[in-house]
Amino acid sequence: MADQRAGHGGPTRAAAPRLADGGRIIFIGSLPGTTVPFQGAADYAGTKAALIGYAKGVARDLGPRNITANVVQPGVMPTDMSADVLGDEVPAALLDLHPVRRIATLEEVAGVICFLAGPHGGYTTGDVISVSGGLGI
Repeated sequence: MADQRAGHGGPTRAAAPRLADGGRIIFIGSLPGTTVPFQGAADYAGTKAALIGYAKGVARDLGPRNITANVVQPGVMPTDMSADVLGDEVPAALLDLHPVRRIATLEEVAGVICFLAGPHGGYTTGDVISVSGGLGI
């Protein structure tokens, strides 16, 4: 990374010199980073798309040290944010957008993160992995 001084690029840039070679960086994005399946999400989608671009740049910059950087982008899952937006139940119209007709479990998203962090994730870098039940296809 060209300018690794703390304060220029945030926590990832500040941590990069301290990461061991072969380390992993995993950003948590959101499905609207690559697809926007409903109205009213333009600003949110823009921030998530920017995260993807940043992660790809980090992957390129830190690749020579065998440090990987990826984005996991969940779709709808049971979080405080989704409860604030959806209430107590996921509307049938939203489930209809999912080929598997349900939302993700936290464990399903965590499993993808564990894969990337583990020994089998060492050749995956600069990628975006959606855990979305097909929302957006």
